[in-house]
Amino acid sequence: MGKGKFSVFEKEELERLHEGALRVLAETGLKVRSEPALVLLRSAGCDVDLRSQIAKIPESVVSEALKNADKEFVLASRDRSRDINIPAESHPFICTDGFAIEILDAETGERRRSTNDDLAKFARMCDNLDSLDFFWPIVNPGDFPSNVQMPRAFLTALENTGKHLQHEAMSAQVARLQIDLAGLVVGGTKELWRRPILSSVQCPVAPLVFEEGSIEGAIEFARAGVPVVYMSMPMMGGSAPITIAGAVLQGHAEVLGGLTISQLARKGARVIHSVLTGPIDMQTGVWASGSPENAIGNAGAAQLAKHVGLPSMEGGFGTSAKTPGIQAGYEKISTMIPSATVGADIITGIGGLDDAKCMSMVQAVIDAEMWTYVMRMQRGIEAIDSSLGIEAIGQVGPGGLFLKHRDTLSKFRSELWMPTLGQRQGQEDWKRTGRPDIVTRAAQTASRLSSLPVRNPIQSDLRKDLETLFAERTGLK
Repeated sequence: MGKGKFSVFEKEELERLHEGALRVLAETGLKVRSEPALVLLRSAGCDVDLRSQIAKIPESVVSEALKNADKEFVLASRDRSRDINIPAESHPFICTDGFAIEILDAETGERRRSTNDDLAKFARMCDNLDSLDFFWPIVNPGDFPSNVQMPRAFLTALENTGKHLQHEAMSAQVARLQIDLAGLVVGGTKELWRRPILSSVQCPVAPLVFEEGSIEGAIEFARAGVPVVYMSMPMMGGSAPITIAGAVLQGHAEVLGGLTISQLARKGARVIHSVLTGPIDMQTGVWASGSPENAIGNAGAAQLAKHVGLPSMEGGFGTSAKTPGIQAGYEKISTMIPSATVGADIITGIGGLDDAKCMSMVQAVIDAEMWTYVMRMQRGIEAIDSSLGIEAIGQVGPGGLFLKHRDTLSKFRSELWMPTLGQRQGQEDWKRTGRPDIVTRAAQTASRLSSLPVRNPIQSDLRKDLETLFAERTGLK
């Protein structure tokens, strides 16, 4: 089958990028603001200065870490029927964007601070959105105290979707609480290693810095078998070199540094490679997530991950648009296609607006529809005897019509992509039905899906135990 494919780097360029990242780690090093992480690196033979917190990591240590990393694992779900096997085989998996503090209200159209109720509605909508594979808590429960928002978001998401949950921890303490909550659901922390229903995004700070809480949280996850997405976000011309290649190289070095620390914490730790690059906008100073540089930079990072044998999570659906509309549409689909067709395992970004600073349920539904469009393109064309249509052409003959032919009736659902939001009816039918637009239809879909119950709800006794554990560990009743 001929599939839609995209490529940014040649093989020798990928090797040059990887070698350059190894040189950065060995010569420039990382600033690691964590004594436990620095001790792990020093014990492996790295050149560590505890005063400056700079660790220079030899190529041999990184290569050993790459060799030891678990390359195939499951992103498990509470609902086992929705488990995800990594690496992806036929097409990438997609998930929401994560942890914005503002939401575009689907009813009023106004932008406001997000709440725990918003997060619960988002989770239920995504639980019932079939094309979305797993859930990263997309907005912050801003009505809870700041010190408990992250664990509250995890618990709220856990209670409102049966899909795999991706999260984040800014301290070892929060990581342990999430591990214990997930362990309570699956039957213990040993079972969590076998069926990790939780994965976590842990972000280095570009350029080349790991903050104390984040890297110590990553160490806890590594020891528990929880997959960690080391998500580097080098901004070209700001926190990274101005060139796409330079930004990708720097991000790759940061991911390899995180992977090395994870492997030193526990051999066989699961790590997902992620470099979400893009330029600083020279007029405004903001990150331009909907830019062509972002699109091809993320695709190049996915290629680099495959080159070193690691699963990858890349960005897509990027936009600087503030509301759903034409700009959001063309930027999102343009940033989605390269990562989808280059072979990324996971693509994130569903629902994001304003460079991921604001989230929208309406936009998430539109994004999901665009994704199914792109996946039909990526699936490509099957040119085998049964699909060539020679027999059908002979049977219908010159001047005939194929509409009633048995091949048309039996294959049109699998062969043709069908929109659920987009308009294809005639002009008069469109007028007669009230001139609906895609945003209106998406809002109706979002409202319907978010009001549905969770497909696989947590039983009341377990839910009570989860809430009790959360209250005991956070002090929040």
